Amino acid sequence: MSVCPVYQVTGMEVYAPRGKLSLIEANREGRLPFSDRFAELLSYCLLCGACSNACPAGVNADASIQEARARLVEEKGLPAGKRCFFHYLLDSEHLLPFILKGGSLIQGLLCKRVPEDSGLHCRFPIPLLAGRSWLPALAEKFFLEENSSEETSTSVKAAYFTGCVTNYLFPDVGKAILNIFDFLGEPIYVPEKQKCCGFPAFAAGDEETAQSLARANISVFIDSRCDHIITNCASCSSHLRFNYPKLLAGDPVFAEKAAEFSAKVIDISAFLFHERDFPRYLYALTVKDEILKVRYHDPCHFRFKQNIIEEPRLLIRSLPGVDFREFEDGPACCGHGGLFNLTHYDLSCEILARRIMVLKDMDVDMLVTSCMGCLLQWKEGLSRHGLNAQAVHLVELFDIFLSK
Repeated sequence: MSVCPVYQVTGMEVYAPRGKLSLIEANREGRLPFSDRFAELLSYCLLCGACSNACPAGVNADASIQEARARLVEEKGLPAGKRCFFHYLLDSEHLLPFILKGGSLIQGLLCKRVPEDSGLHCRFPIPLLAGRSWLPALAEKFFLEENSSEETSTSVKAAYFTGCVTNYLFPDVGKAILNIFDFLGEPIYVPEKQKCCGFPAFAAGDEETAQSLARANISVFIDSRCDHIITNCASCSSHLRFNYPKLLAGDPVFAEKAAEFSAKVIDISAFLFHERDFPRYLYALTVKDEILKVRYHDPCHFRFKQNIIEEPRLLIRSLPGVDFREFEDGPACCGHGGLFNLTHYDLSCEILARRIMVLKDMDVDMLVTSCMGCLLQWKEGLSRHGLNAQAVHLVELFDIFLSK
């Protein structure tokens, strides 16, 4: 219970894993039906996996909570707003990009830019965004618009799963990956018709949409015959690796394909470290004029789901002229949690504030992370708390040195 980020802030057992598991058990036994309050309590979980990792009895609490959300959706259905977003936008090939493209054109009328980090401030009060001091700007040109590859009949060693946040908000992260492969002298296939990984729908209990997105992505990537499917987001890679085979285990067409697909998924940091011995390239790069003070934030879906802990650190330490130091109190959740940040914004900010307080006492130029949700959370938090540090993705840090 003590490792739960939500419990650490609220101090309330009903929001802790043990409290929710008691409710779930009562529901399974028929003693407690689903209700609006039950659904609300189930939403107070980041699905970070800290509780499951710490449990001496091996109870997979976050999986039980997600399964309860799925049973809730099956019995009660999705709220209208989520149903519209998941079914008609997230799983659409053209509608979501079309709407977001329109948003990128009018965002300058509704918001003004924050010069420090290219974010936005709302010019007018918008109820859905109340209390937010910083918003990410939609990219003028989405990553896949400019960088997708033509289908090829020849086998490629690597294909790139972009993810929504990289595609629509931070295309420079995707461009940094392309620059890294160009530096290595290797081609990388970027399928144009790839979709959202589906984790937001899965986390909300909408397994129907999650399955549909899984089938779409597998169909796009599986024919490339690539050796590796590269990702740059801990949450995406965790979902692609571990949840796709479970979601499609009963599908007579896609069960085997899902297993094949998931076995190829690898985060860019693990790929560079284990498959390409990237540190030897980094050691040879030019030292920057000034020492760059870097701190690294561990995504929970690395620490608790994929055990990717040392690889990012060893890569950062390989960069010449970088002063790398750990958080004094060790790694901890930033509080983003995808939909959690939208449904429990204030609580999400409180969880991050605990990390910000530690960072304030550290001399730092860049806060580096490897999850797009974490990157969003840190960019907003650094802006809200007035810190001068810059939040960047790990590959953007590499790109700074590669471009010298």
